Amino acid sequence: MPDGRPALIQIVSLQRDGRQEETKLRQTYSGALHSLPQGPGLAYTETDGQGTDTRVLLAREAEGIRLRRQGLCSTDLLLAPGQERASAYETPYGTMELTVRTHEAVWLADERSTHVRLRYDVYVAGELLSQNEVRVACRAKP
Repeated sequence: MPDGRPALIQIVSLQRDGRQEETKLRQTYSGALHSLPQGPGLAYTETDGQGTDTRVLLAREAEGIRLRRQGLCSTDLLLAPGQERASAYETPYGTMELTVRTHEAVWLADERSTHVRLRYDVYVAGELLSQNEVRVACRAKP
């Protein structure tokens, strides 16, 4: 991926599992704003408690918003409002087939900032695995 403009990216996520237990996370990352062939993108790297990195790309495309995670566990989701899509979650133990139902995928940008809102449900073998809400706020570093 070509070098982008350095950016500060804040992610707020709320996840409810099938039992409606909630996990809320708020993280801030140094990342980059990219101009990709299919549209704008945001890229950053998450590091977990064991020091394992996961590269994350959010990109606006004609059909919706792509969420790609590459690391120890990887997935590639195209989130398009009102659509249900098959996907895969690759782990060191094998691949899990997923179905993703998207309720909201919004990308708003101006000269100073980018905001992304995602709301989607993930199913495994027809059973609800999680309901997810993600809010992203990004601004280019001066």
